[in-house]
Amino acid sequence: MLELMTAGGVALVHNKPPLARFVRLSFPERIRLLAKTKEVRQMRDALVNRLRTELHVSSSEVSLYYMPLLRIMATSDVFKKKLLERLMKIMGYSLESVEKTLGIEEVSTGGEGERAKRESAKRSRGG
Repeated sequence: MLELMTAGGVALVHNKPPLARFVRLSFPERIRLLAKTKEVRQMRDALVNRLRTELHVSSSEVSLYYMPLLRIMATSDVFKKKLLERLMKIMGYSLESVEKTLGIEEVSTGGEGERAKRESAKRSRGG
């Protein structure tokens, strides 16, 4: 009985699924994505830390409440220029870096946001 319960019994199983002959291994996609966004995440974290000290709130509160507000303000024609100039002065970044940090680098001059661009592109593709 012991021989059947150990390795010999397991090897004699009839309904055992066959093993795959070839399994392709690749680099984890999550790590590749994190490597691509490393610079933007570092700039965003620096901005969050700077705003955290200026506003006397936690960094999670800045990320949750203030960053979306800054993105909305940066897409508005009324606030955009002054806000971006002030953030450039505070952080010492270029205009492109500040826009990339806020996630507004592809905002057109007509005030159309990224969401509207994605939706129009999706409609044009027929999706």
